[in-house]
Amino acid sequence: MNKSRHYFHLHLVSDSTGETLMTVARAATVQYENVQEIEHVYPLVRSQKQLDRVITEIEKAPGIVLYTLVDVEIAGRLELNAASWVCPSSISWTRSSRSSVLSQCHPNPPCRRTA
Repeated sequence: MNKSRHYFHLHLVSDSTGETLMTVARAATVQYENVQEIEHVYPLVRSQKQLDRVITEIEKAPGIVLYTLVDVEIAGRLELNAASWVCPSSISWTRSSRSSVLSQCHPNPPCRRTA
């Protein structure tokens, strides 16, 4: 039987090395057969300028965004941008003190930025 594989972009944003975030992401994604993540890892994101680059990259290849960011302003800006992205799949998770999962759900892919 020929099983087709499905792919999705997984963006991992961290203000450190991102190793813990990558471990958690891999533990979650391995649970799904025939689905393969395309990982985009952004370590050491500690400034607004670095976050600008990350946001640009996410907009080029929309997908699920996981992050571990201590700086409340940087995390808040990432969340604000994610709220304006409209994506076909959704994962919801309330924000903890250091990490969160961002994604928006909409029935009409592909992802696009709303006004």
